[in-house]
Amino acid sequence: MSSDAGLLGGRECFVCLRPSGLKRYCPICEGLLTRKRKGQKPNMRSRREALHDQWNEDLQAFTCKYTSIASTHTGGARNAEWEHVIPRDESSVVLVAALVNRMKADLTEDQWDAMIGALYALRIEGKPFDESALPLNWQTKASSWRNGD
Repeated sequence: MSSDAGLLGGRECFVCLRPSGLKRYCPICEGLLTRKRKGQKPNMRSRREALHDQWNEDLQAFTCKYTSIASTHTGGARNAEWEHVIPRDESSVVLVAALVNRMKADLTEDQWDAMIGALYALRIEGKPFDESALPLNWQTKASSWRNGD
């Protein structure tokens, strides 16, 4: 425990070592750990592991799993959000920038890589869009929730 945490009558956050008062986690880490979608129970072990893995001491910030940019906690494109590496699998969560989370949607990493490659070929190289990058039987998160998936 740092001397600052001792002077404040508290302890350090288990993840980022910022002052956490009498709690195990600072307000930012606690907020990330407990953030959930309606009707979904978070996998706390996976979330704690992701927080530890994605904390960057030098930046004093969590970094996006896919871009390595520092995340924020105030909204906007860089806002830290939970993303499922395997769609709808709570044990596969990682922190990503909000904009990246919207772009990846419910794609697996392989599907997302294929889509990025096809878009790069179209937008940068001027090649025709490779329609095989569109996953079969894909549906939006909203429609999958309505169908009970």
